Amino acid sequence: MLKYIENKLLFEMNGITYRLTSQPYEPCLYINYNGQIIKTIHNAWTWDTISETFQKGEKIEALDGKCYSEEEFCSVLEKFMESSRTEADFAFIAKTEEI
Repeated sequence: MLKYIENKLLFEMNGITYRLTSQPYEPCLYINYNGQIIKTIHNAWTWDTISETFQKGEKIEALDGKCYSEEEFCSVLEKFMESSRTEADFAFIAKTEEI
């Protein structure tokens, strides 16, 4: 589940809250816990684009052209969090059964 608090985008899974941050160059989406980046998603979006899009009730479009609702996006994040990988491309995470 995503939470929108002030100028932060938070992702909650199994009772643990992670902060989503980004940099616009690729862009990469970072999953942070206790102030540390623990996972990186390449070819994603900036956190503010994600926040603005989902708060409008719209879907977000990945580089491969597939669109994701907030629920689908969170499912991809959950799958990535359950994997042992620390870095991966968003489209790869979304389309791969086990990563």
